[in-house]
Amino acid sequence: MRGIFAKLDVMHVAGPTFEEVSRRYPGVDFVGARANFSPEEFARTLAKIAFCAAVYALGVAPFGQTPIRRVILGKDPNVGDWVGSWEGEPVNEAKGLHAMQIRASGSAIHVILRLFAQFNAPEYHVALGPADPSFVASNEWPWK
Repeated sequence: MRGIFAKLDVMHVAGPTFEEVSRRYPGVDFVGARANFSPEEFARTLAKIAFCAAVYALGVAPFGQTPIRRVILGKDPNVGDWVGSWEGEPVNEAKGLHAMQIRASGSAIHVILRLFAQFNAPEYHVALGPADPSFVASNEWPWK
């Protein structure tokens, strides 16, 4: 089955609740929030954040031929093959604004990220693809 499926949870963080606003302004037609959400665009955003974090940590050398670029640019429609929910034990603590870890499995680089960690948001797994073989063979490869 093609596509990405999402479950959205809304969390009240600050300001008056919708119930308080509706009591304060009786007779209004609508009190609430409208959301326009694209799971595919959100997944590409996660891929971009993960890719940027990995480039910051490792430099650009491992990513000369990474397939994640096509995902980020929307040229690979199979974003769900590269980005998804993290199903393992939590990796990043639920504190601070955002948290992420960069890991390797063989020569493949993965990022587990948690945006808005302080609100106990879910973790996501982004597979960045295999690192450049010459980088893996170099002294720069951190997972030897």
